[in-house]
Amino acid sequence: MNKNNLVAIIVLSHNKKNDILECLDSIYNQDYKEFEAIVVDNASSDGSLEAISSKFPSVHLIKNKQNLGASAGRNTGWRYAENKLNYKYLLFLDDDALIDKFFLTKLVELFSNNRQVEVACGKTYTNVNSNIIMSAGISVNLYTGFVYDIGAGKNDNGQYNQPRYVSACGCFGVMIRRELFSKLDGFDERFSPYGWEDVNLCLQAKKLGYKTYYLPEAIMIHKGTNLGRKPSPVYEKSKVKNFLLLMKLNANWLQKICFTLFLPIRGVILATKLIFNGNAKIIPEHFKGLIQGIHYLKISAKSNR
Repeated sequence: MNKNNLVAIIVLSHNKKNDILECLDSIYNQDYKEFEAIVVDNASSDGSLEAISSKFPSVHLIKNKQNLGASAGRNTGWRYAENKLNYKYLLFLDDDALIDKFFLTKLVELFSNNRQVEVACGKTYTNVNSNIIMSAGISVNLYTGFVYDIGAGKNDNGQYNQPRYVSACGCFGVMIRRELFSKLDGFDERFSPYGWEDVNLCLQAKKLGYKTYYLPEAIMIHKGTNLGRKPSPVYEKSKVKNFLLLMKLNANWLQKICFTLFLPIRGVILATKLIFNGNAKIIPEHFKGLIQGIHYLKISAKSNR
């Protein structure tokens, strides 16, 4: 295809048949039509593949024989787009995300009118017909190690209606220019199987002088938000392990010293929240992730000598 502003939409999916069908419905309901949808299926066993092929025959469907995780799975979609499509922007979505009818239009206009913007996201709500914010961009403090979705859990009273630059965006819905994503060589696949690969992408882009932007007019929903839900032990362990890698790759020496000193306090705060929310069983998984992360970084340091 030879469209000037083609958006390659890459949706990573695993065993969420109903969600991925709803996600694709929202994509094909866009008023902006210059897009191609790519679904990367990470070895689903719930009939997702057959349902997608039947209802959305125009989708580019990639069938992975095993679950490659978040970074490698999304990179599979990107490499496919590189070979098959003449696109200008990449939009990454989770399979449980829904985008507003004007989502693509708003973001493409932003990129077209502001050459300084290289990565962007919109305002995300927790569910359909919900006024509760899931994310209005991501804030990152490398001195304390606190990374959080801005506005998470708050009612939307217009307090996040101001467009602005932010530290990062989440991969439940993030758009990036083709050239920058290629320059970054995709998502860092060391962030396996999932956790912080999206934040790392934005921070690595920032190191190269590129900015991440939050546009509140671009509306979406992320049904998979953890607000009010029981955390997954596997996911939480992976996030802790990968968090150490995030700090190693992006913090300077002073930030690393401050983060190390603050780490015990951060651990106590997280443990207290888990206990208060009835999720004390997750604490050992965090500890396992911490041990795995330290072990991985030690091995990595030795191999680089």
